[in-house]
Amino acid sequence: TSRGALKVADFGIACSLMNSVNRVSMWSGSGGTLVYMSPQQMQGEPASALDDVYALGATLYELITSKPPFYSGNITLQVREVVPESLTHRRETHGIFAQPIPAIWEKTVAECLAKDSALRPQSAGEVLHRLGIGPSTVPLEMFTRTTAPAPALHPPATTRKPLPKWTPFAAAGVAFALTAMIMLFSRSHKTPATPAAPTVQPATVSSGPVMRGGLMIKTSPSGATVTLGGEEVETSPATFKGITAGKYPLKVVLEGYEPIEREVEITGNQFGDLGSIPLTRSVGILQLTTTPEGSDFEIAGPAGSVPRTGQTPGTLHDLPTGSYVVKLKRDGWPDFSREVKIERNATVAIDWSFGQGTLALTSDPAGAKVFIGGKLIGETPLNVPLAAGTYKAIQLTLDGYDPAMLEALIEPDKTTTPGPVALQEITSVPANEEVFMDDISLGVTPISINLPIGTHELTAWDAKGLERKRSVNVVKGETQKVAFSDQSPGTASHRSRTRKKVPPPSAWTKIGNSLKSVFKH
Repeated sequence: TSRGALKVADFGIACSLMNSVNRVSMWSGSGGTLVYMSPQQMQGEPASALDDVYALGATLYELITSKPPFYSGNITLQVREVVPESLTHRRETHGIFAQPIPAIWEKTVAECLAKDSALRPQSAGEVLHRLGIGPSTVPLEMFTRTTAPAPALHPPATTRKPLPKWTPFAAAGVAFALTAMIMLFSRSHKTPATPAAPTVQPATVSSGPVMRGGLMIKTSPSGATVTLGGEEVETSPATFKGITAGKYPLKVVLEGYEPIEREVEITGNQFGDLGSIPLTRSVGILQLTTTPEGSDFEIAGPAGSVPRTGQTPGTLHDLPTGSYVVKLKRDGWPDFSREVKIERNATVAIDWSFGQGTLALTSDPAGAKVFIGGKLIGETPLNVPLAAGTYKAIQLTLDGYDPAMLEALIEPDKTTTPGPVALQEITSVPANEEVFMDDISLGVTPISINLPIGTHELTAWDAKGLERKRSVNVVKGETQKVAFSDQSPGTASHRSRTRKKVPPPSAWTKIGNSLKSVFKH
């Protein structure tokens, strides 16, 4: 009251004149007030003395800082999910400067507000014991704004002087807190309440203080999930505070790494540090087989990793877990590619058969040479096995006929028959046309000259400036007959053609390994 007298009305629904709206019961079906209700009460769990211990902590928090732990916004969510800031920090937030709050009060109030009821003091008597106070001993100096010693609660009438600002409130608050502690202690021990305030001595309410400690854990790499005692979960680097002294199981889990399980001991009033725990990469097995064997493989992992190569059959026993792209290669066959995921202690097997199909090819007239990629594979009629895939440059050549080009899709275990290829006969070409290769004059038709192995583009020019082009594939040991057809497209040339000297045959022989191509009428 205005005279400094304490009146306890109801512990669950007491109101503050300065902020009554936030104190009224807003929890449907419950007899408590949101700002003092424990997470367990909000979840509808059976009530226990530990709910009152939480309410006691919230009350002490408000008496010391002027506000309860959570007083605005979504209070329900904050009570269940958010850890309140320290008493000292809350005072600073509200511009309250006074004697430093003893560490034991900071620690005890924080433990009363623990989300897990098992981590709170187990009775109001234990709270008294931790604070080291009895019903008649109150550290008033921690509540006052002045640095001067706090006055007595009831000084003689002849010498009573006005108390410093906030001191009457502090005295009433502390008295209320102590009364609440005594009431809660009586309730937690099933002792009927009596009109007179009970006397509680620390030695009679607890066999000893509950010792608590802490633990810090780092991992390499960081980001692992650390579980202590099967309940406390943090992400490394992890810090556990206010843990009751004793031995606990510890589990460290990080995707892609071997889990770690061990037992750790929490020592009372000490903060242990396990240092950095190195995590070992989890591995799996990859088996590669092909038909036929001896195929090349390449395994590409995440960016920055070094690809692994080898030949089938192959088994990789120590492949780190993760996603990989596996490529199988064999000369003459299209590459095989597949993405695989390697899992811990698991085996992934890939068995690939390089499929073959058959190309059946005929020409009219028969006897045409068939080239694929510049490589001679036979003469028509042709029936040859090929690796499955699409072939876009199949060339047929026959002396006296224009070369023919086609493409074919070869499917596994199937025969592809493009049909008879009709070759067009080459017509005559007038004589005395000059033939060039890369602006080098080879001579005037009809001519015969050695050329290097490979594909060459030849151009014939007549006296009127018309040009005709022909592509010729020079193969070792073969003679090619090439003619420039009268129907070849011709265009008037306006460039000045300067005949270059034809290299001596001996020079061409050195370059072309004596491969002969005949150009004649």
